[in-house]
Amino acid sequence: MTLVELHVDVARVANALEKIAELLEKLVCEPPEADIQVQQSTLDDLHDASPEQIVRIEAEQQEFAERYRVMPGSPAMMQALVDWENEQRMLYGEKWQAPNDWRSILAAIERPGQVGKPAEAAGQRKAGEVADVSAR
Repeated sequence: MTLVELHVDVARVANALEKIAELLEKLVCEPPEADIQVQQSTLDDLHDASPEQIVRIEAEQQEFAERYRVMPGSPAMMQALVDWENEQRMLYGEKWQAPNDWRSILAAIERPGQVGKPAEAAGQRKAGEVADVSAR
């Protein structure tokens, strides 16, 4: 006759203890120094859009929204921008680069894994330089 019968899965207990030990090490030990590079901004990074440029950009966004039957500024428009860039890459190859305009900036925001890319692309333009998208 058995009074107590004990069945224990030691492997699961060992794995749980290892995970607890790893978490405690992360809490106690300081993380290694991150290699962060900071660059001072220059006047080339500063650009103010004139009222004429703002009106032109809004008109282009409205025209794009009408062409793809979406509401300007909506998530559907963001998806249409991403689809437009994918279509351009299919037509012109993977080396095709989007122009530095509102379309590429908004599409890059919605694309997964592209955090920080719009700011880098916008920072590469010279002060006062505006992408000409009226030909598209």
